[in-house]
Amino acid sequence: MFTTNAAVISLKTLLESGRFVVPDFQRNYAWEAKQVNEFWNDLEFITQSKDEHFVGSVILLSEEGNPDLQVIDGQQRLTTIFMLISLIRDLMMEQETQNLQLAVSTFDVSHEPISLLFKDLASAEPRFEGNAQIKRDFLDCVIRNPQDPNRRKFKKKDRSETRRLRKANTFLEKAIRDFMVRNAGEDVQSRLRVLHDLFQTVIKNLKVMSISTYNRKVAVTIYMTLNNRGLGLSPSDLVKSLLIRFVSKSIDGQGFLESKEVLKKWGEIIENVGDDSLDQFLRHYQLVYGRRSGTGSNLLSIREKDIFSIEALL
Repeated sequence: MFTTNAAVISLKTLLESGRFVVPDFQRNYAWEAKQVNEFWNDLEFITQSKDEHFVGSVILLSEEGNPDLQVIDGQQRLTTIFMLISLIRDLMMEQETQNLQLAVSTFDVSHEPISLLFKDLASAEPRFEGNAQIKRDFLDCVIRNPQDPNRRKFKKKDRSETRRLRKANTFLEKAIRDFMVRNAGEDVQSRLRVLHDLFQTVIKNLKVMSISTYNRKVAVTIYMTLNNRGLGLSPSDLVKSLLIRFVSKSIDGQGFLESKEVLKKWGEIIENVGDDSLDQFLRHYQLVYGRRSGTGSNLLSIREKDIFSIEALL
């Protein structure tokens, strides 16, 4: 038996509930243009309709002695949502700076998104920590406030692991800016109000099913087997998850490897081969050495026991 808590809540309620950390075994950011565009289109629609909109579920692991909430499922949505809030914050601060330069009364709105982006403002502790492959870039290029000396911009020559993240950030930045100009014109105060209303729609009208569990084994099993919303797990996602899961096991109290060492090696593989090429390699390997089932898209069925057998390690 294990205990879970589940409820449909607003994003504001969810984000204020703690600090969110994506565990090492999680996949990289995987949303492509299609998913990001659909997310934005839904948001833009409800800014007009004022309806509530359900964005999916988030499965969180809450362990005794660990104050952070570990994101077991829903990291794609949360990463995108924190990116969206960060970009709204950036544009708010940009407009507020123009207000100061024009010596007019400032409509101060950026403090609200900032309070959701940081759990502790004094220490600048972010409320969200991305997966191991994008963690540093997400903090430095997205979460940090624009005036932070450690804030930097994404570059086209950045690591390949951040490619999808960079594209999503570029798309959302343009979409928000276009939305602001289209609905407010050139007036700075009107722009701030449009951005404020957009932010309020995000945190109040977007609803999420929050599911919390207290058992790590159960949480990992949920991630591996119940990922039935959003993007499905690719073969390389599955291999990485299994590797991280099993390195935590031990023989006579001795672990095989540190998860950080596995992630470093995995990052080198992705850098040399690429996500898509690695999936292709695994499929070719399975076709040659594994089993085949069905036809067409089901010709290759990769199961946990097909690509990773614990007996092989012993």
